[in-house]
Amino acid sequence: MQNSRQENKTLAPIVLFVYNRPEHTRKVVEALLICPEAKDSDLIVFSDAPRGLKDIGNVRQVRDFLDKISGFKSVKIIERKTNFGLALNIISGVSQVFDNHESIIVLEDDIVVEKCFLNFVNKALDTYKNNKRLFSVNTYIPFNCVPKGNDLLFSDIFSCWGWATWKDRWQLYEKNPERAFNDLRDFNLRKKINLENHVNICWQIDANYRGEKDTWACFMNYTCAKNNMLNVYPPRSVITNIGQDGSGEHGIVGFEKHGENIDLSNLYFPTENLIDNCKRMFTEMFSPADAKTIEKYNETVYTPKKIKKKSKLQKIIDVIRGKI
Repeated sequence: MQNSRQENKTLAPIVLFVYNRPEHTRKVVEALLICPEAKDSDLIVFSDAPRGLKDIGNVRQVRDFLDKISGFKSVKIIERKTNFGLALNIISGVSQVFDNHESIIVLEDDIVVEKCFLNFVNKALDTYKNNKRLFSVNTYIPFNCVPKGNDLLFSDIFSCWGWATWKDRWQLYEKNPERAFNDLRDFNLRKKINLENHVNICWQIDANYRGEKDTWACFMNYTCAKNNMLNVYPPRSVITNIGQDGSGEHGIVGFEKHGENIDLSNLYFPTENLIDNCKRMFTEMFSPADAKTIEKYNETVYTPKKIKKKSKLQKIIDVIRGKI
């Protein structure tokens, strides 16, 4: 019944970011095509250009595969002429797609989805499109944090492993490491982003400020917390990350596989006035970090440092987002 209801609605486009992993990309696309909604969904792929000579062959293999994709309502491939890198590729690509769409679904080339993925995400996007308190729809829950029950979760934390959002929410996104670093002098905001110090997300913002990292997802958490917004999650993870094998940007972290054929057909989506009653933080599910260690880190991170000028990348991002 839910599927037939969604067939009468416009499904959000799927925006896929790929680089130099042909086998990972193939698995991601094949999993998407198993979703019943794929045939009615537009697929937009941003293919980054090689960073160096060693990447040329794999990038070519990825693009050869992309040229053969079928089974979606439409397929559009954007081949970058120069290497953008992951952060800029995602930020500029998402902004570009929002020129013509009000909501989008975002995947990277290592996120393999379950059959129910598109149904769940589109239903959440439709249900909560007018609820300005919600920042994004997320689909990943760590395997050791699976909650009891079968209710939606609402959390301060954002997860970049299979997500979706709306145009007006994306317009709030701000990647300004210097401003964020200064805002995080407010330890209450820092603690909120860090899930009451159960995890340390802020270190990435600090590293971006110092020029040691160039990432984007930590600024989604910053934007969400700064605007006092929440993210919605299913009661079970509906994606598997197959890229934690040393082939991607973030090295070997571990492999997580979730159950196949997860059934969320009877999942209840509370309406706006019920969200406060259904809000369940991940705090009780995460294995608590050493709060004292994080607090000590927070106290020492503000040792005097020379404020860096905006990097070339940051200037490009500002131009794309219309801030210059």
